[in-house]
Amino acid sequence: MGHRAYLPHDHPWRIDTGAFDGTEERGVEPHRWSGEEILAVLDEYDFGQLSNHPDIVARIPERPDKYKFWTHKSIFWELPYWSTLLIKHYLDVMHIEKNVCDSVVGTVLNLEGKTKDGPKARVDLKKMGIRKHLWLKEGKKKMPWAPYTVKPDQKTQILRWMSCVTYPSGVAGNIARCVNLRENKIYGLKSHDCHILLQRLFPVFIRPFLHRQVVEPLVALSRFFMKLYTREVRKSDLREMQADIIYIMCKFETLTTN
Repeated sequence: MGHRAYLPHDHPWRIDTGAFDGTEERGVEPHRWSGEEILAVLDEYDFGQLSNHPDIVARIPERPDKYKFWTHKSIFWELPYWSTLLIKHYLDVMHIEKNVCDSVVGTVLNLEGKTKDGPKARVDLKKMGIRKHLWLKEGKKKMPWAPYTVKPDQKTQILRWMSCVTYPSGVAGNIARCVNLRENKIYGLKSHDCHILLQRLFPVFIRPFLHRQVVEPLVALSRFFMKLYTREVRKSDLREMQADIIYIMCKFETLTTN
C-alpha cells in the first residue's frame, strides 16, 4: 500500500478509491535523505552504548521520534567518504530476486510457508474495511479463494509441468528435482533456480490460469528483472525501469478488486 504517492500528481489512480484502499492519495513522494543530512541528524544525538544486555538496554532512555529509525551510529560514518556514497551497502541482486520469487510464486501457487496471503493478511483487509469478499468467514477456517492464486487442480497441473521441464546443459539446474508432486510443494530452490523460474517459467505457466488483470503486472515484474540482468544498460533504461516499477507495484494493489 502507499505506492500511489510516487505517481504524478494528476494521475487518475490517485483518486481511484474503488480499485485501491478506499481512499484518495494526496501525499507526495517521501523526501530522499542525502548522506550529509543523515550524518547531521546522527551527530546531534547520543545513542548510548550498543548492546543487547537487558541491564544496559534498560538504562538507555527512549529515543525521540526524530531518531526512532536508528539504534546507533555506525562506525562507518567515521569514514570521510561514507556520507557521499549513494548506495552505502552492497545489494545482492540474485538474493533479492530469490526473495521476490519465493514470495510471488509462493502466493500465486499458495505454497505453505511461502505465501504472503494468510489469515493475518485477511484480518488486515477487514481492519482496513476493503475487499470484503476476501474476509475470513465467521466460524470458518478456510479462506475465500483470491483471484491472484491458482486453484488446487491448476496448481497440480503447473507442478506436473515443472517436473518435466528440461534445459540445455549449463543453462539451468534441474528444477524438476525441487518439485514434490506427492505433497504438491516446491522446495530446495537455489538462487539461480529462482532466477530461471521467475524470468522464464513463471510468465509461461500463469497465463492459462489467471485473469489478464493479474497476469499483466506479474509478467511486467518478470520483465523488470530481465532488464536488470542485461549486460549493458543505459541511464535512460534505468529511468524507465524506475518509472515502471511504480506502476507495477500500484497494479499489485488492485489485484484483489475482483
